[in-house]
Amino acid sequence: MIPAGGPFNIQFDSLTSKFDVVLTSSTLLDAATTPSYDIALKCEDSWGFTMGILTVVVNANTSPVIAEIIATTSVTEDEISPRNIHTMTVTDTDSFTCAIQSTVPAGAPFNIQYDSTAAKYSVYLNSNPNLNFLTTPSYDLNLECTDAVGKSSSAVLTVLIDENEAPKISNLPTVLSAIDSETDSRIMFDLTTTDVEGDDYTCFISSSVPAAAPFSVVKNPANNVYGVYIVDNPGLDVTVTTTYILDVSCTDNEPRTGTETLEVDVIPGDVITFTNLPDTASMNALMTGSGVTVHDVNANDALGDILTYKMTASPDTGSFQIDSGTGLITTARALKYETQSPIDLYVTASDFYNVQVTERLRVDLTNMNNVPVFTNMDTSINVLESVSAGTILYTLTGQDADPGALLTYTLDNVEPITTSSLFTFDPNTRQLKLAQGQKLDYENRNFYNVTFTISDTMATTTSFVEVHIIDDAEPCVFDSPMYYATVTEATAGSVSWTPGFSVSDPDGGASWSFSMMNGNNSERFSVGPTSGVMTFAMDYDIDNSAMPSSTIVTVQCIDNTGKTGTAKITLNIQDDNDNAPDFGQTNHVVYADQLTNPGSVLGTLVAKDIDSGTNAEYYCTSSPTTGIAATYYSVGSDCGVYLTQSPTQLEYGTMQSYVVYGIDRGSPTRTGTTQVDVIYRETVTTTIPTTTSTTTATYDFSANRRTLLCFLSCS
Repeated sequence: MIPAGGPFNIQFDSLTSKFDVVLTSSTLLDAATTPSYDIALKCEDSWGFTMGILTVVVNANTSPVIAEIIATTSVTEDEISPRNIHTMTVTDTDSFTCAIQSTVPAGAPFNIQYDSTAAKYSVYLNSNPNLNFLTTPSYDLNLECTDAVGKSSSAVLTVLIDENEAPKISNLPTVLSAIDSETDSRIMFDLTTTDVEGDDYTCFISSSVPAAAPFSVVKNPANNVYGVYIVDNPGLDVTVTTTYILDVSCTDNEPRTGTETLEVDVIPGDVITFTNLPDTASMNALMTGSGVTVHDVNANDALGDILTYKMTASPDTGSFQIDSGTGLITTARALKYETQSPIDLYVTASDFYNVQVTERLRVDLTNMNNVPVFTNMDTSINVLESVSAGTILYTLTGQDADPGALLTYTLDNVEPITTSSLFTFDPNTRQLKLAQGQKLDYENRNFYNVTFTISDTMATTTSFVEVHIIDDAEPCVFDSPMYYATVTEATAGSVSWTPGFSVSDPDGGASWSFSMMNGNNSERFSVGPTSGVMTFAMDYDIDNSAMPSSTIVTVQCIDNTGKTGTAKITLNIQDDNDNAPDFGQTNHVVYADQLTNPGSVLGTLVAKDIDSGTNAEYYCTSSPTTGIAATYYSVGSDCGVYLTQSPTQLEYGTMQSYVVYGIDRGSPTRTGTTQVDVIYRETVTTTIPTTTSTTTATYDFSANRRTLLCFLSCS
């Protein structure tokens, strides 16, 4: 039975026919307040009872460990789709949950989700988060993970909001000119506009001085380029307004607006006209080299000003150039490298007054080189983290429609760049492999972006493959290959000890259990499957070398995927003082006679203690059981029986007795007992006259007291 009130009870196991001490259900132990329990056990039957003490040590539960949390991450303020912004790595021997405990400011558009496949928690951006850098440039997310017994750990993830940049106008001149006699709408200038985030944007004239200026900003549908235009019938009159100031703006969907200022000067009677534009030119791509004439642009200025030419291309491939003074358009490189057709060349002629006019030359390319392409470039591949070095991860294939084209393949880049050494690529076999000496680790990084290029010497195609690392079950790991413990021999289950196992699992929230591995006396020990506390599985006794006093056993951890890790434990088993000195018999006899001198050793008692070390050392004390024994005899600490005074005053055959105690030097001490009888007897000397020798006869009467009495009476 177990005393009432504690978190334990005792149950009979019918399968093993043994009683088990069991922790009661729904019990929360707290090592901080109660580090151990002493359980008084009592077993009784109709003949009596036996009691013992079982000490239960409560191992302190540790809080979840948030092992990988970046200090900051970022999102752009124009994001609208939910996505994972950070994956947490958390370890705990118990099950746990993680949550966003609070945010600064409150109501941040983030949530935390559990990925059952990866067994990890991740922080996600909400859908349509409505982020605004100007009002909230950052959020602090207080993340907290709590295990099943209420222990928790926290960390702060700061999410920075990247401000959406306004669209930019990068080429607007300071001044343009318009002719007061113009009546038709025309383009005055093509704008170069960009948005670094790739947002959609709209460009327009946001204001003008004077107001309602006869100009507009319009996107050309042919090349999707915004330009500044003069409207139809602008009504320009140099005698009324000589200058217009235009604010040209571009606004994206955040909205963020970029603005540049343009001055338009009105001049009298000036006009520029092209004589051979618009037009179309046709070029044989494979036969046209660099520096070949494409078109000689001609234009006239009504006032006879010298004209300057410039040109833009759509798409802009860098294959054409224009002489700014003559308007001659030539190839800037061999057209065999060109991959697109047609190409529109927009030529602008301007004069001293910055009057400008733009027209298009379309270049159609024939006999073009076919661009090589990848034929099996998937968007992503999945790779187990346990693959060995040298494993082929992917093999590229490509094609070129040109007969006999010689294709080359290259690995251009691995992101992140610091992980480039993980992979190797053979351009001959076109195989991507895990490099020798390298190992993938899902818990450290689970995604790589690998970029490849295929080329036929004239054109290239670049594409990429996303390499996703799949988490593979990994064994639990002890923090040390060897542990040490010193314990005292004991009966099965009567003592326990904690080797101090510390186990982690690279898979994160995995759980594990402990067990002993077979071999090298392991059957004599057991380990708690969850606690790691060890005890004797059988009565352990090193006396007489029955069992080894030192042994090395192996314990294993088994995680919830069946993977195992091992560690060794060196166990030094000390002797328990569980044996008393044993004199071998209950009674011993020694003798003294009239010739024995005081101080003589009459005999020495020898005991055997099968313990070892100081537990086997002993000394003797004694207690006389007859009245005058102490007058004539003594028992020393060396267990010798000494004559202290001549017993000649005693009658022969007198016997004195001692109880002798053999006390060992162990703790607690153990005592063995025996009795020693000291008999005083006579040594008889007989003289035979016919000889010169003397014969001494000694008689032992201890075996037959009647003979002794007869001897005394007959003498």
